[in-house]
Amino acid sequence: MQERIMMKRMNKKEVLNLLKERTGLTEDECLKVNELIENNSIVGRKSKEKIISLLQENLCVDAKKVDDIYNAVMEIIASGIKEKLKHPFKDLDR
Repeated sequence: MQERIMMKRMNKKEVLNLLKERTGLTEDECLKVNELIENNSIVGRKSKEKIISLLQENLCVDAKKVDDIYNAVMEIIASGIKEKLKHPFKDLDR
């Protein structure tokens, strides 16, 4: 649940650009991926399987590409969480 909240706190445009850069997806595909991640819990093994299945259905790509996309998304989320832990009051500086 915490990761889902963190994804929404990150600048959405930044997340989409990172996803596009790391996966080579189009902007529309990146929006679909982002929507799927935001609408599903990412914690747990069953959640991973569900998200991978949904990605494969919605993007019509092979299993290797879906796994690469999933890993890229998780890296982006993890980097956002790590940044928030390093600088918890960064958003208050504005």
